[in-house]
Amino acid sequence: MIVEFLAVIIGLLMFLMPYVLGFYFNRKFGTSWNILVLGSITLLASVPVSMLVTLLTDLIPYSPSYSWVVFLFESLVLGLLAELTRFLIYKLIFQNPSLDQAYMGGIGAIIPHSFMWAISIRSVLNHLAYGIPPSNPYRLLIQPALFLYTLLKQLPLQIYLTTLSVKTIQTKNYRHLLKAIGFHTTMDILTRFGYGMSLYDILPIRYADYREPFFIPGTQEYIIELILSTITILIIIYLVKQFNNIQKNLIDILYNYVI
Repeated sequence: MIVEFLAVIIGLLMFLMPYVLGFYFNRKFGTSWNILVLGSITLLASVPVSMLVTLLTDLIPYSPSYSWVVFLFESLVLGLLAELTRFLIYKLIFQNPSLDQAYMGGIGAIIPHSFMWAISIRSVLNHLAYGIPPSNPYRLLIQPALFLYTLLKQLPLQIYLTTLSVKTIQTKNYRHLLKAIGFHTTMDILTRFGYGMSLYDILPIRYADYREPFFIPGTQEYIIELILSTITILIIIYLVKQFNNIQKNLIDILYNYVI
């Protein structure tokens, strides 16, 4: 029962995380809940684009001599279209979005992830409700834990990409947008090289119905995971510093208003 209980807690954490963070930003900065929904929409709007690009590249006859070119091209197109979609949606809705709105939008972008990954606990619920024995008792805990770990990595990446779109609108400096496209493309290449799936395939509808035995990672996967985790940690440090500046600017505005 302890394993089942922990698995359910992890599933609830995945599901509630974006809403708890959204509540914090709403209380701290007065950021609208609508932006949380908008962030989710920006991600979902990119999914059909991702599926279309993948479908078109799958139509190209496979050849080892140029497969890596198709691989890089697909990652570049996905990064380009996904970040253009994000930028255009924010550009159409906001005249001058703030960084706290960017953080809220980035948090909203993980809602589809959290919703799908919370489904990973359904095997636990089936086990508790109907007495269906799991094929692997440890899987009841390990699978949700891995999904939570991936979700925690996705959160800073989505916030960072959203802040770059917002900074592009604020400054009218399109280098920020190019940086977002380049960063997204790089992360997509790394995830494809390490795991055979794109950055947006970690919206794992396929994971929700995953029935295969656990994949045992090899040296390549460990190296890629180390690189991805290092990048994520650096992004978190950057976002924390930027968040402190947001709070400082808010205090300065309130101070000047009072004085």
